[in-house]
Amino acid sequence: MTVPTWPARSVGDARLELGECARWVPELGRVTWVDIESGTVFAASPDRLDDPAVLARADGSVGCALTRGDELVLANENRVVRIRGEEERVSRALFPADGVRRFNDGCLDPSGRLIAGTLSRGVDSGTEQLLRIDGDGVEVLRSGVRLSNGVAFHPDGRLFHVDSFARTVSWCGDLDGERRWQTAFTVDDPSGGLPDGLHIDAGGALWLCVWGAGEVRRYSEHGVLLGRVVVPAPRVTSCALIGTDADVLVITTAREGMDDRALARSPGSGAMFVADVG
Repeated sequence: MTVPTWPARSVGDARLELGECARWVPELGRVTWVDIESGTVFAASPDRLDDPAVLARADGSVGCALTRGDELVLANENRVVRIRGEEERVSRALFPADGVRRFNDGCLDPSGRLIAGTLSRGVDSGTEQLLRIDGDGVEVLRSGVRLSNGVAFHPDGRLFHVDSFARTVSWCGDLDGERRWQTAFTVDDPSGGLPDGLHIDAGGALWLCVWGAGEVRRYSEHGVLLGRVVVPAPRVTSCALIGTDADVLVITTAREGMDDRALARSPGSGAMFVADVG
């Protein structure tokens, strides 16, 4: 079956080292995203993606930055920082600060609690976790993860979660009960690409970034390929449908770990991209 293919185009000249967590904030009419290791949080209206404002700068990495009303919630290295105006509240350390393990991508649950996973820099540990944080309280939603990445709620209430090194997209329908995780599908990519960031649209389709493949793929919840967005940068990290009609996909990429030869082949690496997906 032939699936639709959409080209992505870069916006602006800025380059992120490790972009992540693109999010549309409809009540504010803006897009937010982060550059992880610099701890920088950006925001821009859809027509000013080439000239973003800096919302926050954190001490240490920021795996995700999420908006809850007038509050900005950051998964900052091994703690959670909540910023409201000039007020900043910092949680206790939620796991040891060893310079290796850090928070990665996340989302807010319907009650506004942060759900975020962990990774270990440069290590396939097999001991990462997906956590739900409420104040200083922490619940482990999933353990035995190899590299926690995209996490998003389906319209029917299920939570979907990407384990990049395991190449799986899994879901759980009862976060307050037995928490039985089921594999929705596995991404076996001939290019060696790894599933990364995840966005779920209003119809329940999954927009999955594939690190190393230069693509965002639209899948059904059962792993049927529904479309491709071709990105002229291999390390695609996160995406979100934006605008009042949710018809534009904004995409973050990375240049981290690429040598001069690789960057010369893919000079758009680290840029923000958009695709008109209709």
